[in-house]
Amino acid sequence: QSDNQILDGSEKGLIVVKVVNDGRSPARVLKPWLEVLNFSNTPSLVIDTIATIPILGVGDSITINFPVYAKLKIETGERTFNIRIDEYAGTDLAPEKVTFPTLAVVPPNLVISDFAIDNEFGHHYIPKNETTTLTVRFQNLSIGKTDTAILAFRRGEGFKNDPDEIKTFGLVPGGSWFDYSFEILAKEDQFTVYFDTYDYFDVRKTIPIHLEVLKHYKGKDDLEAIDVPISDFEPPGQLPRDHKL
Repeated sequence: QSDNQILDGSEKGLIVVKVVNDGRSPARVLKPWLEVLNFSNTPSLVIDTIATIPILGVGDSITINFPVYAKLKIETGERTFNIRIDEYAGTDLAPEKVTFPTLAVVPPNLVISDFAIDNEFGHHYIPKNETTTLTVRFQNLSIGKTDTAILAFRRGEGFKNDPDEIKTFGLVPGGSWFDYSFEILAKEDQFTVYFDTYDYFDVRKTIPIHLEVLKHYKGKDDLEAIDVPISDFEPPGQLPRDHKL
């Protein structure tokens, strides 16, 4: 049982079996289990054990649910098992083959999709040697999700990084976004701050944002999100391609 008959990443499913005792005596101590075929049981697929059934009377039936769970990093492929039910007296159920597909998820794409500057005067430029608020929009531009994500802010050389400015959170669906604000102090006319990102797929990025004092920026009330999916994303706050340090 699955919404699309495919077991996707982070999805639970059931293999449902109905067993009927059409013999002449009760079946006792029934042990349901799945026999793995074709190396189908990879670490990314979790199969729960099923409790023993004490007795199944003559003419009685029972529905057995085998819970299966695909972890987020499930591989695409066909999973094949034999449904087995062992019986105490040896009248075991003949193996019944079952096959279902699993589908790998689309990985996330964590970016800074927009940023804003707000100073204490209500304007949107960076004064030199004064504290200013930088607000960034952290967004997943993929249709894929991540179970965990980290966003860490670094001010660059000469500044001490604050552990409280490392943001850790759980599920980030495709297209979703979060706004975070950080205090910055400009000691130079031009400087760069950095954001380190990490997701459940072990993808690490360092995203620079180049800033200038007295340059006009948008305010946090004007931040925009990007429509997903997007094929060509130009990150904000980057140096011109022909820029030379």
